[in-house]
Amino acid sequence: MTQEKTPFEPEARLDDIENRTKLTLKSVVEVGRTLQTVLAAMDALTTRGPRRIEKTLTDLMSGLEQKMQLMLKSIVEVGRTLNILRDEVLFVIDRPADASDADAGDLIDGPVMRDYLATADIREIYPTDLLPGLECVSLPVGSINEESGHFNQVDLLYVAAIAKLKGLRRMFEFGTYQGRTTYHLAQAREDAKVWTLNLPPADDPSVADFIGCWFRGSDREVQIEQIFCNSFEFDPAPFAASMDLVFVDGDHSYEAVKNDTEKALRMLAPGGVLLWHDFAAKSPGVVRYLCELSRTRPLFRLKHTCLVLYLDGVDVRAYTPATRRLSWVSRPVG
Repeated sequence: MTQEKTPFEPEARLDDIENRTKLTLKSVVEVGRTLQTVLAAMDALTTRGPRRIEKTLTDLMSGLEQKMQLMLKSIVEVGRTLNILRDEVLFVIDRPADASDADAGDLIDGPVMRDYLATADIREIYPTDLLPGLECVSLPVGSINEESGHFNQVDLLYVAAIAKLKGLRRMFEFGTYQGRTTYHLAQAREDAKVWTLNLPPADDPSVADFIGCWFRGSDREVQIEQIFCNSFEFDPAPFAASMDLVFVDGDHSYEAVKNDTEKALRMLAPGGVLLWHDFAAKSPGVVRYLCELSRTRPLFRLKHTCLVLYLDGVDVRAYTPATRRLSWVSRPVG
């Protein structure tokens, strides 16, 4: 398939929209701060005034605060939508030309996704072919994510099962959200410790009320440490070469996945497991980056899931499943 030249530069246009959105957000924040300062001054001036004026000002401040919070949430969502749009446009524009194997990948992947996979070094394999004994791991029903937007609901179950099968003790997660994965990773063993990183609630207002709700107040909370930080600003040095498992499931833009992966590799202990979620057409930034990464670091893709996996020390091309579980899709590449 020949990639056509585009008569315009959509990436530059989308970058411009993104920059304008960021400037707008900054302006709104500054306006909010100014209003708070003015209202605080007015409140100070009327502390000895009539109760009626005091009540009016209190109501005014409360109303403005609520409106500003709603405005902030809206603008954050606009920025996220523009980032997604940017990744989707680039996903199509950067589509590999003349892919040699258009049938590569899962049947649900779609033609663009299959073209990417045909030029990547990502080997598809059934989870139990790659990890014998995985089928015998027991986990709570809660590890099946009924709220998942994927065609299956068991990606989380596999992530938690891998940790439990291997008896992993130190784990790190990029992207907390509700903390469902975090909670089930902590069940890998009684002395397991999970660090989970998320944007601070103030920077992630649309989900602020739900961050970590699965493990807060639970029987596993003592095993979990919440880190609030932008992953671009996060310093992995204190965790260098110490994590048995790192799960990348935060911001799905190309730049963020690249940033989180590079830091995850620095944190991974010898023989460790690195997992990525949302390897699917709906997350083009994840697909573009992992297909690019695979050309220098071959990867596994767990069949019929949206999970990609790197096992330190395991040769992706040479790995041969046990005969008892050998399937046509897991045949050695060669």
